[in-house]
This record gives sequence, structure tokens and C-alpha cells, in this order.
Amino acid sequence: MKQWATGNVLPNDLTQYLHAHAEEKLFRRRAVLLCSNDQWALICCTVEGFRSIGQRPDSVPSRRYKQVLLHEDWLTGTQCLELADGLQAGHATFDDIKLERTPTMHWSTEFVPVQNNYMPVAGYVAQMRFGQQGLPAQITMLIAPQLPYYPDTEEAARDWLPFPLYHGHSDGRNEHVVFMLPESRAYISDTKYGEDGILQLTVSGNQVNDLSLLIKGAYWDGKKIRHIEAVVNDAASSFAVPYDASRLEYCLIDDSGTLYDFHREEQYSRLRGEMSVIRAERHSLREQVRQASRDGEGLHSEFKPFVDPSEGLYDKGPKGKKTKLCEVIIAVIAFANTSGGTVYLGVEDDGAVTGIGLQFGEWAKGPLDDASLQRYAGELTAIIKDNVQGEVNLRVLPVQVDGTHVIVIEVAQAVVKPLALRQDNYLYARRGASSPKIPPAEWRSVLEPEAGMSFLNAPMQ
Repeated sequence: MKQWATGNVLPNDLTQYLHAHAEEKLFRRRAVLLCSNDQWALICCTVEGFRSIGQRPDSVPSRRYKQVLLHEDWLTGTQCLELADGLQAGHATFDDIKLERTPTMHWSTEFVPVQNNYMPVAGYVAQMRFGQQGLPAQITMLIAPQLPYYPDTEEAARDWLPFPLYHGHSDGRNEHVVFMLPESRAYISDTKYGEDGILQLTVSGNQVNDLSLLIKGAYWDGKKIRHIEAVVNDAASSFAVPYDASRLEYCLIDDSGTLYDFHREEQYSRLRGEMSVIRAERHSLREQVRQASRDGEGLHSEFKPFVDPSEGLYDKGPKGKKTKLCEVIIAVIAFANTSGGTVYLGVEDDGAVTGIGLQFGEWAKGPLDDASLQRYAGELTAIIKDNVQGEVNLRVLPVQVDGTHVIVIEVAQAVVKPLALRQDNYLYARRGASSPKIPPAEWRSVLEPEAGMSFLNAPMQ
């Protein structure tokens, strides 16, 4: 499986997975639909797979309000294929509601680790846009005599959809049908980390006894990479990892190189689960901000003030100067095109942590609290992704540092390069503490990192 890819045909990995479970009702479809001006529109639809019948949650009847449908049904792999074929042709049915759309014929696929924004396990995500540009206005007060109450469609979708975190109207998965398929052939089902520094893994799956499996990975001792390789015997494996490692990644593969599961964590990671090894309490996100402010801007750090997600990318003046929002998006693209990095909103160029408080209050039109910070994180994430050509992997995290609030934008190195700003299509990459446009003569240094050390270390002209 590829970690990330796009295409205009039904993905092979999706069809193979569904054929392997053709007669099993292991797939729960949930969808949120909204009726406006007598027209039904899809907010979001998920098709969530489970590894066995025993892991299936109880069925819940669909909930039909006056203008909103919260749909649920269970499908076999064959029925999921019929659904996918229908999406390709531009139609889908939910209860008695038939939706017709112009086919977009565009799928994006991704293999996700245990800590992800879709499901609680590692697996395969395939999604296709099936909707019009822009959602209709949300409905307030979903109320019916025999049904649960919701204050609006956003809260209903947040409760109904299985995502661990849903950003409401600004969520980038809106108007999509998302297949979330857990790896069932072989996967890491349990970990134990002992006082001796040995990480023990348990591997489960319906093909574990038929596969020659091994663990490949690395941990980082400061900035030094240390490689990991261990064989899986009798559904178990083990290897050493220091308690104070700054980063850890490991993959479960077979002897042909097929990827079945992988785990990634960092000392500052906020997406931590039961399988985490690195001790997060030692290295908090708050300490990360303090350390960055001391080190200053560089290849992996950029400081910016608060940005308004709705301000646009260019000023309205005659020269169309780039806004701070545009500068942030360019920095994100440059980090993704190089080796990853972090943008800190609320940190001055000299490293002073001044926070976003005053301007944030004007944007939020209300108090600075957890709800408004999460809303801001969701909207900023959506606007960045909407303006990037290509798949950008990032997280927007609010944190309080010494009485003030900072927004941390963590950007991973892109799997598929190059990424570009939709509006200009220039190639941006990181050079020192800047994100310049890269001349064509140096594109190879960005697209082929092994040839790019001279580029990364080159001084600015």
C-alpha cells in the first residue's frame, strides 16, 4: 500500500480489500444529510470497517429530523463496491434520498498509523469528494419526539460521525465519502515497555501465521538516528528503545516489503495513545515553544503573529501584497517540500513569546477558551489545505505558555513532492530561516532530497 496517492479510478487497494470481505457485513455506513430549499446535500459520509464480527458495535437506527438525516446501515464488501461504483457514476442513495452529482472521478488514498484523524487503528483510508462547492447553512435545533436533541447540524455531525476530532463546517472531510478500512491481515495489537528499555510487540491478524514478518524502524538519540530491525516470531517481537529518545518510528512489513502497520511518535506529539513509549510529560508542547523561542528561526522553525483565516492571501491594494496568512501558508509549503518544520503564531521575530490574545479575541468575537481555540484550529487547517496544491500533512495545536496563548502548526515532510500554492504554482522550499522561491536549476535538490544537502546548507544570496 502507498502512504498517499491520488487517482481518477477506483483504487486497487480499496477493491482488493472489499473483495476479501465480499460477504461479510463488517462495514458501517454513517452519513449526515441536510435539506435546504427542497434539495438534499451530503455533509459527510463514512464507511467504517471492523476486523471481525465480534468487534462490531451495536447497530443504531437512522435518525430522521425535518431537514436532517443521520443515516446508518451495515454493508458487505460487495455492497461497498456497489456504493463506490455509484459514486464514480455520480449517484448515491441513503434511505429514500437519492443524490445526483456531476462525477468528479478523483480519489485520494492514504495508509495511516495508529494515531490518526480517522479511526482508532492503523489502516487504509480512501475518499472521494461527492458534493457541491460549499455547504448549505446549518440547521439549528434538531428536535423530534422520539429522537435525541441537537442544537445544530454541526453538533449532530460531530456526535454521529466516527472521527476522533471533527471541525464542523470547516472540516476538510465535508462533502466527501470516506472509506476507513483497518488492517486485518497483520497488525500490532499490543505493546509493553519494560524498565530494561525493551519494547515488546504483539502481532495479530488473520494471516500472521502465513507471513514472514519483521519490524523495521529507527529512534533518534538527540539528532542521531539509530536503526531498528527485529524479526517477528510466534506473533511477537522486541527491540531496545531508550526512555529519553526524542523520536520513534517502526513499521511492520513482510519479506516482500508490503507494509501492514506502522507507529510514529515524537517527544512533543499530541496524538498519543496507549502504544506510546516516549514520555510526553518530560517534553511538553509548552517546552517546545520555549526552546524554539530561545533557538530562534531556522530550517525547521518560523515565527509569525496571529493570522485571520478569512483575510485572504493578497491585500486589496494595487500591488496585491501577500498577507500574513499567505506567508504562513508559504512557510507550510516550504517545510513540506524540505524536511518538515513548525510555524509558531504568537512568537516575534526576536523570539519573544507575545501570544495571540488581543487579535484572537477580535476574530472570535468572544472569549478565548478551548472551544474558540479548537474552532480556530479547524478553520486554519481547512484554509491551509484548501490553498495547497498537493497533500499536506499538518496539525494545528493551541498551547498556553507563561500566561499567553500560542498556535503551533506542525508540518510533516511531504510524501509526494512538490507542493505548491494554488494561486501561483511556484516551488517554495526551506533555506535557512526563509522560504524562498526556488529557481529551476535547484528543483532537483528539493524533489530528490538525497541530492539536496548542498541546497539545504546554501547561504541566502
